[in-house]
Amino acid sequence: MTDTGNALLLDIARTRLVVHQAGQVRTCLEALNDGQLWWRANEDSNTIGNLVLHLCGSTRFYIGVGVGSSGYVRDRDAEFAEQGPVAKEELLARFDSTMAEADRVLSSFDPARLGDTTDRTGKTATYAEAHPEPGAPFHRPHRSDRLRDEAHPGRGHPRGVEDHPDAVVARDAPPRRQLHSAPHHSHP
Repeated sequence: MTDTGNALLLDIARTRLVVHQAGQVRTCLEALNDGQLWWRANEDSNTIGNLVLHLCGSTRFYIGVGVGSSGYVRDRDAEFAEQGPVAKEELLARFDSTMAEADRVLSSFDPARLGDTTDRTGKTATYAEAHPEPGAPFHRPHRSDRLRDEAHPGRGHPRGVEDHPDAVVARDAPPRRQLHSAPHHSHP
């Protein structure tokens, strides 16, 4: 790919991550209370709070470390073991800090280096491939979509918001659908 093509690809990826997807996640978080963020359908389920911590850990590891050499040490198991409640304001602060770091790293990365190899994430790959799923940092859409769907099922209003004209659930009611209960991903 040409240097211009690489620059365009990198800018599109950065914009999708730190503007569009981050905005979706932030909107969802703002619509939920602490109880909804940490509601768990069963012992094996992840909460929305866990998914936000996972987004932060994954982004800091693959972009912060893999692309930017940040020195961040990831504890992936802790992302899913957290029982909460970590207050919504703290989750938002962690998320915003993570997105600011990703923006700094991707904005300063030389697009001509996308084809260079790195082993910073534990396996050798090009910077364009330096993620366990192809197309990093494009791998996040399904996660931000999932958060949006959990916060805004059906008609597009946050679950549990009793003042919405179509809402029929109490403010602290648990979500209507079970969150992810499949085994956790095997990538770091």
